[in-house]
Amino acid sequence: MAEGIRAIIMLEILGRPAEYIIESMESIIKRIGGEKGTRVITKKVHEAKAVEKANNLFTTFAEVEVETDSIDAFFRIVFTYNPSHIEIVFPEHVILENSSLNLIANEIVRKLHQYDEIAKVLSVENNILMNKLRQAGISMVSPTPVTATPADAVSKPARKTKAGARKIKPGGGKKGGKRK
Repeated sequence: MAEGIRAIIMLEILGRPAEYIIESMESIIKRIGGEKGTRVITKKVHEAKAVEKANNLFTTFAEVEVETDSIDAFFRIVFTYNPSHIEIVFPEHVILENSSLNLIANEIVRKLHQYDEIAKVLSVENNILMNKLRQAGISMVSPTPVTATPADAVSKPARKTKAGARKIKPGGGKKGGKRK
């Protein structure tokens, strides 16, 4: 691609203390400007504000206008820094070469596989933790399976266990099964 891309991206940070998230935002913007084939044209970092109903947490955001030499460099910024909003200012029309489209598609697939791996690891770790809790005699209510429908959740009433936790009663409810 012969033309570069000019875009305005929005970045957000949540954390504490307020001064730290402002410094972190400035550091991120500096790193974006240091990426190969990327220039920061303008930036505006907004004042950190306290998050309502959160214990000493603050949030800030920045509007950053960037210019990249290629669509590859642009998507590298998008995938690396994960902006919350993107507005492409220039060019109005993009002609995409096959090699650039391949890079973009492969990066999307790589990220999806990465997130899938994280979800699977967390699921396995959750199952291990739940088993250890059961072995210790602690009853926990596991989350509703993804395949459950709202009708399934309503048809099985909860009951108290020995530890006082609420547990779903299998086969109970109005649509079948007996209540104890």
